[in-house]
Amino acid sequence: MAWKTYSTTQITEVRPYIPGEDMTNIEVSQADMDNGSPLQGDMIGRDPNKPGREWVIGGAFFREYMKEVRKGKFHGMTFYRWHTYKDML
Repeated sequence: MAWKTYSTTQITEVRPYIPGEDMTNIEVSQADMDNGSPLQGDMIGRDPNKPGREWVIGGAFFREYMKEVRKGKFHGMTFYRWHTYKDML
């Protein structure tokens, strides 16, 4: 059986982690805790379809793999433009 390459189409809302903020309802994976998260530079993600579900996204992972999505219109059609963290610097 041959391997095929896929990408997810999930959209995640993201904001910066604020050191000292209440983490009561924010999920932190064991792997992130083992790496010291939450840390300055980490991000908090949430599912736009379930805004009450929030989780930590490690800063290094975010900068390497996540892209900002900007929605626009062109001749009445909706399009999305992807921006990497590096594009925003």
